[in-house]
Amino acid sequence: AIGSIRFEGDGKSYIIQPSSGTRTLTLNSGRENVDVLVATTGTANAKITVDMALESNLNLPVDAGSLMELSGGQITSDYANRTRTVSKSGDGTLLIKNSNTFTGGFILGAGTVQVDVNETIVSGSISGAFGAGSLTLKGGTLTSLNSPRAISNSINLAGGATIDGPNKITFSRTGPSTLTDDSTLVINTGSELEIAAGNTFTATAGKKFIKDGAGKLVWN
Repeated sequence: AIGSIRFEGDGKSYIIQPSSGTRTLTLNSGRENVDVLVATTGTANAKITVDMALESNLNLPVDAGSLMELSGGQITSDYANRTRTVSKSGDGTLLIKNSNTFTGGFILGAGTVQVDVNETIVSGSISGAFGAGSLTLKGGTLTSLNSPRAISNSINLAGGATIDGPNKITFSRTGPSTLTDDSTLVINTGSELEIAAGNTFTATAGKKFIKDGAGKLVWN
């Protein structure tokens, strides 16, 4: 198991890929309450094409000017019957092309997440960019590449986010979502977010939702 990976060096590019077949990278910080870090610094770029098995929560800090791409593998978590969470931090860009099954939820805190994969749902279980758990929006920017996307994860608005790009994003879950902190969704010009009719939000007492930006919000 690996505790952390750091990609360094302005303008440098890195790739983690299997020499043949399918390989799994097991991530474990060695301490229950400490995240594994897979990070880019400066303007380094990284591409990871192997499966990643989470035995600890995973934090993906991506510096401004950096790109981290996840493609060709998947992120899984089923360790000691405990769910594992993936968080995106830093002002850089995370591009997700793989369909993931981790169950602890995805937290967008800063920077940009680009989604370039369609989800699948089998017997109610989601396999997609954000795994099978909730999608928590605490900051940053969410965009869909190449085509419109449906996101069936439950949504937790915990600060909000920016919706960007010309491809429509739909929060398509049928069931409960939450507003746990004052949140602003900024929808940029030319962008569109739709919240499906069955996606019902429950708000923590006193918390407010604000829509900003010149883009389109359709709340059914």
